[in-house]
Amino acid sequence: MQKKEFEQIYGSPALLDKTAWRQNQERLRFSSKDEGRMQETHESHRLVRKVGQLYWKGRGYNDDMRVICRADYTDAGTELRFVITNRAKGNPRWLYENRYCGRGQCENWIKELKAINCDRLSCQEFKANQFRLLEHTMAYILLKTLRDRLSKFHATISIDQLRLKFVRIWVLVKESARRIHLQWSECYPCKLEFIRLSTEIVS
Repeated sequence: MQKKEFEQIYGSPALLDKTAWRQNQERLRFSSKDEGRMQETHESHRLVRKVGQLYWKGRGYNDDMRVICRADYTDAGTELRFVITNRAKGNPRWLYENRYCGRGQCENWIKELKAINCDRLSCQEFKANQFRLLEHTMAYILLKTLRDRLSKFHATISIDQLRLKFVRIWVLVKESARRIHLQWSECYPCKLEFIRLSTEIVS
């Protein structure tokens, strides 16, 4: 049923192979995380979604549990997801898209903090670990501020990708009597954005 509706709206599905599917998932994973779970918020625009509910009684439970069912059909095929909720009332689609997907934002922040190794608190003293955590938090704030200054094309990358593309860059260092020259490769893909960003920060 979903496949027929998809074909009526978009035509034949692209039927992504494993490589294309993996690339699509990487794009979703490193997309913007401003709202909700990134894999829920930034799905393909070629999408047919149906949301419903059912009641299920598991072993050891006296009452039926409400299960929100989400079925998507995209170019990658059918994808199903089930969410158990204790909310007796509320539209299933609204509960899934606003409550369930929206609550993942805190998890995204934690993942970004872990990308800069904020959980490496190996000191023996509590205060030393607390200070290390504060240092990592300040580093995250600086990186996020840097990301906010990027153009729209790069503004959706993750903190980890930001470090790889704009901070951890291989350069050739040449020292003269009066200056230090930093030269990067001609194939550096983000060269123009790096120049624009560094000029904006300095000015």
